Amino acid sequence: MKPVFLRASLAILIIASYAASAATPKWYEYYRLSKTYVEAQQWDVAIELLKKAIAERPQSSRKVRVGFLRWTSYYPYLDLGMAYLALGKFDEAQSYCSQAQSEGITPLERVNDCLVQIDSSSLKSEHVRSLSPYPPEIPEFPWPPPKASAQATVPTNLLVRSGRPTLLKDVAKRLEDGLLYAGYEENSYFYIPRGFALVTRVEQFYPDGRSKEGAKRWADTLPPQTSFSLASYLKALFTAEKGYYRIIVFLVTSVPVRQSSQEISRDDANAWLNRGANMLPPSIGSLQFSKDHTCVALVYEFEQMSRDHEPAFKSPSLILGRMHLQQSRIWEGLERLARQG
Repeated sequence: MKPVFLRASLAILIIASYAASAATPKWYEYYRLSKTYVEAQQWDVAIELLKKAIAERPQSSRKVRVGFLRWTSYYPYLDLGMAYLALGKFDEAQSYCSQAQSEGITPLERVNDCLVQIDSSSLKSEHVRSLSPYPPEIPEFPWPPPKASAQATVPTNLLVRSGRPTLLKDVAKRLEDGLLYAGYEENSYFYIPRGFALVTRVEQFYPDGRSKEGAKRWADTLPPQTSFSLASYLKALFTAEKGYYRIIVFLVTSVPVRQSSQEISRDDANAWLNRGANMLPPSIGSLQFSKDHTCVALVYEFEQMSRDHEPAFKSPSLILGRMHLQQSRIWEGLERLARQG
């Protein structure tokens, strides 16, 4: 009996020793408690606790032991960024989310979502301060823009005349003329931070990116582009003939364009029901096109397999963004206009 008793005692001592060494660390107590205050939306307290956790353990971790047979993930910089974002302190939020990004430990998708939310919230806050209320004739385009099938940057030299002051209305006119050259006669304008969005009518195209000819290009079942509604597009495409369809959105702005990670679905598209304007209002058109402005084209592509199937949003597209612009002849139109001066 004695050997058995000794072995049992030794096992108990080993377990007790291991459990003691695996006692809940102080940083985890702070981190765990911060989650409670985040849920209660008591951001200041949560921030204080997260900073205490970082002081005890500065490095994030995908998996770290916090007790006897207990493990957790530890992303305090991301959590701090989100807490500051909730308080509207965008500089601090940007700093901590960027730190989480530079560490390379926190999941990249979560970090990118944080940065996108910061961009969206800070720009909208700035817009409310500087342009309130919104011009009633120009609704907001979703910002940040939903994930596109493809994108391309339109060179500035195709949009402005060298050596001359350029306004946003001049860039809008150049885009309109380039689109008209390529056969796009119906477009809509929307507001985006520090600029505008120009949206084309939905069209049918060949697999290589070329626009279809004549009546086949513009399906009769699709709604006119007096409103920007992917929901109505998808509904119409459900009854359209088999083929490829696209919408091109030109974003002219002086802020970075970062797409959201959210893909387009029927539910997402329900938020895109605002009516667009047929012209750019003076409140936006009179703004200077600065050296910081860019023009980014986002292509939203759909494939209709048959009348009995839901139209599928394609991401990524098999065609590069610039190829979409070239094959649709938009690029050619802009180049011709640039040569004319």
